[in-house]
Amino acid sequence: SVVIVFLLWSAVSYSGIIKPIFLPTPTATLKAALKLFQEFGLFKDIGISVYRIFLGFILSCLIAIPLGIWTGTNRKTEAFFDPIIGFTRYIPPSAFVPLFILWFGIGDFEKILLIFAGTIPYLAVLVFDVVANTKREFIEAGYTLGAKKKDILRKIIVPQSLPGIWDAMRVVFGLSWTLLVVAEIVASTSGLGHIIITSQRFLQTPNVIAAILIISILGILTDYIFKITYKIFFPWTEKSTYA
Repeated sequence: SVVIVFLLWSAVSYSGIIKPIFLPTPTATLKAALKLFQEFGLFKDIGISVYRIFLGFILSCLIAIPLGIWTGTNRKTEAFFDPIIGFTRYIPPSAFVPLFILWFGIGDFEKILLIFAGTIPYLAVLVFDVVANTKREFIEAGYTLGAKKKDILRKIIVPQSLPGIWDAMRVVFGLSWTLLVVAEIVASTSGLGHIIITSQRFLQTPNVIAAILIISILGILTDYIFKITYKIFFPWTEKSTYA
């Protein structure tokens, strides 16, 4: 499928069917990417973007995962937090950008906070769903063998939920990349999103395509890391042993 897309891109760009200002050729895009690395310090922008996304995502995990487990095992807690999570989940994260710029400026903290605010409700809901679907027979067997409530949580619910929580983190990390670009496109002086919007202003389409492809490659790499670590951490699951 990747080869087909590349061939179609080559066909319409090299043939001149689409003008270079709208869709540059693969050669022009590669040259633009090399120039960004050699002359404009693209490695620095990549590092800044990766730093922002990882910090925002980690902060989201530190709150959303315990919250999802708590709400998934306690009906009162679920009743209290569900309206708040539901309310924030349906607000487009991009709507927070003007407010966050007004409140926190245009530095790293504003962008990290946008990733945090945009991912935490989705991750909390996914973790809640995983925890709430713990097999009932395991819990009943635990109580039958004399386990207390804290033992059920620590030895049954959390271990069984961990593979699903890891998958939820993988999905939400993909969303983090989208939020990062949104944060860096508006009022930013560094990062991959800044390169995209700056290049667009000067009609440097090859730079835009190159930055988009770099973001895609970074996203695929992180997704692959999640897949590999899933097999390492949870080798007993059906998903890890599926051939």
